[in-house]
Amino acid sequence: MPRDEWENDRRKRIAKKASRSVRHYGASSSDRRQQNAVHASRLQSPNTRFWFGKHNGLTVHEVCERDPNYIHWLIDSHTNEDNWRMNLLVTFLKEYMNE
Repeated sequence: MPRDEWENDRRKRIAKKASRSVRHYGASSSDRRQQNAVHASRLQSPNTRFWFGKHNGLTVHEVCERDPNYIHWLIDSHTNEDNWRMNLLVTFLKEYMNE
């Protein structure tokens, strides 16, 4: 491959990589807040899927039907966590179990 062609390919790869990182990391703080709000609303639904533990992949509704003791344990043991996703889920579970 001639040197000029190699340089052009290299520049294209660098530009492509830079555009990906700007898309991912270059989001404004308002964009990130909006994305977090959308994500938070998904965490507060009976259709939310557990992303951890022995019920990984099951929805909140399914786990409440199959193993309500797990939900009670989760609420009791994961209160005041630093993880905002877990805090949102536990808050929702408290409300959902009281319905």
